[in-house]
Amino acid sequence: MTQSWTEWFRGLSWIEQIQELDRVEQAREADRVPDLVALCHDPALSGPVERAAHEAVVAILAADPARLGRELATGEENLLPFCLLAATRVRDPVIAPGLVAAYRRAEDPRDQAAALSSLVKFGGDDAVGLCREALFHPDPIVKAVAIEAVGRLGDAQSVALLQDLVRRAAEEDNLGVCTLDTAQAVEALGRIGSPECLGFLAANVHHPNPMVRRLVQEALAGCGDEAVPHLAAVMERGDTDERILAANALGLIGTRAAADALVDALDRGLANHPNVKAAVYEGLAGAPSLKALVCLLDGLADPDPVILLAVVSALERNPTDVVAAKLGEALAVPEQGDRVAGALVASGCKALVARLYADARVRGALDRALAEPPSPEIANALAEALEEAGTPEAAEAAARLRRVADAGGGKGRVVVADDARSMRFFYESVLRRAGWDVVACEDGRAAWEWISAGNPFDLLVTDLNMPRMDGVELVTRLRESEGGGAVPVIMVTTESEASQLGLARSAGV
Repeated sequence: MTQSWTEWFRGLSWIEQIQELDRVEQAREADRVPDLVALCHDPALSGPVERAAHEAVVAILAADPARLGRELATGEENLLPFCLLAATRVRDPVIAPGLVAAYRRAEDPRDQAAALSSLVKFGGDDAVGLCREALFHPDPIVKAVAIEAVGRLGDAQSVALLQDLVRRAAEEDNLGVCTLDTAQAVEALGRIGSPECLGFLAANVHHPNPMVRRLVQEALAGCGDEAVPHLAAVMERGDTDERILAANALGLIGTRAAADALVDALDRGLANHPNVKAAVYEGLAGAPSLKALVCLLDGLADPDPVILLAVVSALERNPTDVVAAKLGEALAVPEQGDRVAGALVASGCKALVARLYADARVRGALDRALAEPPSPEIANALAEALEEAGTPEAAEAAARLRRVADAGGGKGRVVVADDARSMRFFYESVLRRAGWDVVACEDGRAAWEWISAGNPFDLLVTDLNMPRMDGVELVTRLRESEGGGAVPVIMVTTESEASQLGLARSAGV
């Protein structure tokens, strides 16, 4: 009786089995595929051998696109998962009809999602039509793949449905969650990027759902200059909350066109609320625009301490001779000089402080501010910059800062989470002077990573709207963590809607 290949294979050592599977794969022995599939389901084989058999099947199928297309359409059911994996490696559109057929005959939603995902790369009417159909699929994963697909395919006919998904997330029952299909809908609208889509996203920059709000910001930022006119329209016609978030989005875009839109808002008096103005100045940080720089320098005269923090933080990104000269002039003016010096120190503007400290005319204002650094971290950073300046006066100031940094706070430790640098510096300054140690985090995710590492703290102060992780999600995670239920939380926001207060309370504030 002739021994079969499979029986012969099982008699080999596992190393010999691996070598034989590699030979079959390299030789593209298509006739061996049924035997290989059987081996993949053989519990007697070791893990490495099973994985090697699996890879051999996929590689052989991917090497022959025409055959792969036929197997996708009419092959054995147990071969379909292998075919779908092989399809991810194939760029030949000959397999596209097979993927459509595979989607229709598959019973497992995971296989349907895989078929759709591979089909998208070929485009065409069949792909668009099938993805539109799958937008109504009962399985959330298949539906999410379809939503992403219509975005990648730029399907204008799907825009109305995508918009409806985003609108539904604004309903009262949905404010505390962001479903996968909603998140994918926002991303798809940004991918399509038509004026209709960008106008809709900009109009929802202050979406009632904070998680959707964050995704809208990211989508608009990803669209770059094409989103600028739509955000500029929000700056012109929106309410205070909408203008703040539109300014944030323009700052994330960070181009000359975005900076010009922010400057225009200031020039036309559209930033008529302190929070809007602070957001505008924050958005101008690092902008490649002379108009933006002039606007920031003019902002040094603003008496509002939070706005001044935003202005000097932005100027620290561009510590040129012109900037240093204008700051020197401002520091030499009584009262204004103390305000500007305080903002420079509170913001940790080490490059500008070290540069300006060489000017004896303004050293007094800087010394008064340096006597009260907002945190040990900022004190040490400023001290290091002053030490590098290399002058006796700067060295003395650095030594004083080191002593202040070593003193620390006595009341406890506060974690601050806010994506606005000026607000982080403001909290640090106020809390430090009140005797607290401060851990400042740039967003909710950074704060959660610090908290979840087991670090002790006594109070959380968090913004509501932040990228990556918003304040609602941060507080929810804190409350669900061991020992986090008793930690006091203060949520600070520019939001004016009552629904946002309800969200904060429901999260555990």
